Amino acid sequence: MCGPRRILVVFGCTGDTDKELRAEMGAAAHNKADVVIITNDSPGHEHPADVVADIVAGFPEEVRDRYSLWVHTPWQDPSRTPWWFEQWLYQAQRENRRYIIEDRFFAIRTAIGTAQEGDVVVIVGKGDVDVQEFADGKGGIETGWFDDRMEAADALGKLGYLLSAGLDRKEIPWQKAKAEA
Repeated sequence: MCGPRRILVVFGCTGDTDKELRAEMGAAAHNKADVVIITNDSPGHEHPADVVADIVAGFPEEVRDRYSLWVHTPWQDPSRTPWWFEQWLYQAQRENRRYIIEDRFFAIRTAIGTAQEGDVVVIVGKGDVDVQEFADGKGGIETGWFDDRMEAADALGKLGYLLSAGLDRKEIPWQKAKAEA
């Protein structure tokens, strides 16, 4: 086999920089990947949901606007919606295989855990940068250590535990595997 079965991409855009490029990156990810997980990549002074909205603006109109009559949009992190909306949010994200997981730690683990034999996981954005920057709520920036390489290696190291948990991990969110008849 020459190519991957599926390409899963985890990426985000840096805050406080090139807002115009975010939609282009969203379009590129949408056009090239089978599964897209949008996450944080140092949002800086910007609200993470605003950075995500700029990225999603690059999705095709029919995908982006399909749910325009809903009370809440599916293009947001599940932690930013009411609990009663979660089932519709997950349904919409699963339908399009376009997910919002702002927590980069969880996004990387979700992509690696969802990958099946023959899939490729591509984690884009931070490269050799090993910090994330967030607004501290007082006008400044809080910097914390975060290294995509270390987090991916750790997730791969724990994959055996995940495999033994009996979950159906082919789609996000994972579910209990159905018993074989």
